[in-house]
Amino acid sequence: KVDISTKFYYPRIKRYQNEAKIFVKDGNFILSEGSLITRPVESSKNWSDGGKFYHRYNNTINEFLKDNKIEVQCDRYKTLINLTFSSPSAVAALISGLAENGWKFFKGIEALREK
Repeated sequence: KVDISTKFYYPRIKRYQNEAKIFVKDGNFILSEGSLITRPVESSKNWSDGGKFYHRYNNTINEFLKDNKIEVQCDRYKTLINLTFSSPSAVAALISGLAENGWKFFKGIEALREK
């Protein structure tokens, strides 16, 4: 459960600010229940990584669906539980569907990197 004093971090990009939030606990980056995530953009199939980004994040979303951790919400997915990640970039990529630097994607989180 989330403590009332938990500090949340929101995406810098306006489009996502009301759709997703994360918090940090025990060194993990936790995408809060009720946040929206997106499949990777189709063009990422043809990126120089040979489509690894595209396949990795599609597989992640498919696993979450199979395990009932997310549900379809229009053309995106809503998290039904808090989801834990080891990096803010993994969370940011799920939110936007693009490769992202999570330390820059979330407002105020870079201060944690300096600690």
